[in-house]
Amino acid sequence: MRETRGKKSCFCRVLTMLLAAVLICGGNVLAAGVPGAVLKAREGVVRIYVQVGEETYTGTGFALSNQTDGAVIVTNYHVIEDGERFTLYYDGSGPVTLTVAATSPAQDIAVLQTMGEIKGLQPLTLAEGVSVGAEVYALGYPSSADYLGTQTLTKIDQITLTNGIVSALQSSQIVGTKERPVQVIQTNTAINSGNSGGPLLNQRGQVVGINTMSIVGEDIEGTHASVYIEELRNFLDVQGIRYKTDHRLLYWGLTGAVAAATCLLLLLVLRRRKKKKRESAGGFEGSAAPQCGLPDMDSAAELEGQISLFETAEKKAVPAASPLAEEKKKRKPLQKKTRLLIVCAAVFLLLAAGAGWFGVYTFDTYQEMQSGWKNKNYQQMAAAYRRAPWISVFGDERQEDYCKAMLMVQNYQLDEAIALFEQLGDFEDAEEQTELAQDYQEALQQETLLEQCKKLKALGDYLDSSERLNELQPKIYEMCKDMMKKGKFLEAGRYFVFLPEDYGELPTYKSLISEYKKIDNRRSTREIQNFCSMCEEADVGIPEIISRLYLYDFLYGSWMTKSGYYFSASEVYYNTNFDFDGTILYEENGIYRKSDHSLIAQVEIKNYYEVDFIYQGERYEMTRVI
Repeated sequence: MRETRGKKSCFCRVLTMLLAAVLICGGNVLAAGVPGAVLKAREGVVRIYVQVGEETYTGTGFALSNQTDGAVIVTNYHVIEDGERFTLYYDGSGPVTLTVAATSPAQDIAVLQTMGEIKGLQPLTLAEGVSVGAEVYALGYPSSADYLGTQTLTKIDQITLTNGIVSALQSSQIVGTKERPVQVIQTNTAINSGNSGGPLLNQRGQVVGINTMSIVGEDIEGTHASVYIEELRNFLDVQGIRYKTDHRLLYWGLTGAVAAATCLLLLLVLRRRKKKKRESAGGFEGSAAPQCGLPDMDSAAELEGQISLFETAEKKAVPAASPLAEEKKKRKPLQKKTRLLIVCAAVFLLLAAGAGWFGVYTFDTYQEMQSGWKNKNYQQMAAAYRRAPWISVFGDERQEDYCKAMLMVQNYQLDEAIALFEQLGDFEDAEEQTELAQDYQEALQQETLLEQCKKLKALGDYLDSSERLNELQPKIYEMCKDMMKKGKFLEAGRYFVFLPEDYGELPTYKSLISEYKKIDNRRSTREIQNFCSMCEEADVGIPEIISRLYLYDFLYGSWMTKSGYYFSASEVYYNTNFDFDGTILYEENGIYRKSDHSLIAQVEIKNYYEVDFIYQGERYEMTRVI
């Protein structure tokens, strides 16, 4: 009976330890798998106020950490863009001054920081990801909700909560750019003005995205977008900003295997101790006298006397000498070894299962990392390294550094990226990436528009080079128009390569430049005048080369002032009522006397129909006679 009770007691202890292990490993699942986790997540949400001049704008943010040296808050970049002063309110308390810690305009992410800890603020956990069809919840302070109450909403229980499902995971060029698309979650969860920067949560209250925008239109309804959590996570990793994350799958697997193995070992130890305790207390193997109520044996003589007088009692008093006891003695070591082998085998199998699971997890993560490397998806690589940092030992460690450098480039941290690329030396295209990053920085530092355009065009699709070049197009075009009006054809032509073929009046300008280049080959007078007429129709200036080299061809014909002065030129003579005569030359913007090459009259061309004669210090406005 005692042995049975001992087994039951041991079993209860082991069951208690197993239950404790299960609660340690999976307790959070039970607690976090209910909507209450979403409501609790409101304790990590703040309202942000942004001062821009005389205007004040609001947005939402959520906490990544809250330490004595300050709280770290995440929001959208467009919430703080152009802001001059930033403050937050948490659960009705504030204002608390915020400073900008890091930004990524391309990803629409901003990280802010307070100077001290905010009482009660609970940092939110970042999820590993989200799948299409999953239920999600948006938390925030939409500005429209202020109109429903009598005061501005800043308390926890005033946070607006909306829910929906994940419709799709997209690569957006609206949030990001053509050169740097940003992963976003498309959802039907309502996101309104003021919600921007707030968290999009899964059912466990973990952040899966940053609420960013709603698409509004006549035929558009219920389309909203949040920056995907991987974008934020990669940005934080590059910045070296710490955050809470969820590694439950790995934790459960390893902890479960270790807990089970530990429990079996404890079971073995308890059983062995139980056996030893029984042996020390008496049993088949020990003295039977105390258990049978026999008197104490004070001397060997007494025992000998009793045994010699009562032969039958001798056999009963020493049960160890019975054949059954002898058989049990022989069988017991074998049974102990068998049980020990069984327990050890079970422990080994559990540890092997844990190791196998760990191996499969590592292999899958390594394959994901390699896939990201092959497809140049550095965010995927970063996610793999984050989930299993040890996989770097299975490949080239420089891959991880290269991945970090490329993520820095995508986040426009070019100085840090260049330093890391230089450390990588000739690994992959690290040297080329260094040159590209340096050229990009030089392009932004160029003082002249022409040099900046040249470098941006040479960079192609590197970062936002194409986008920046496109943004400069209106400025380039206006500069070209001004040059064309001044007759600076060749100078304007140097900028045309940075404009699309059909941009504005560019086709006409290009046609004129083409004709302009032909007159360098000494075209006929008629062709030169046709060219000048085309300039007039296109509202551009007459090139300087006309007055400098082909003034006669331009002046060919008749000109007259309103006061009656006239001048006409033909192939063989000229005629004028200005007071000069003799043989003349047309060159260098004027009319010269051939005999001594002295200037008679300076000619300034206004357009095809108008010129100014400057004769003897007087200016005469002359018009072409058709």
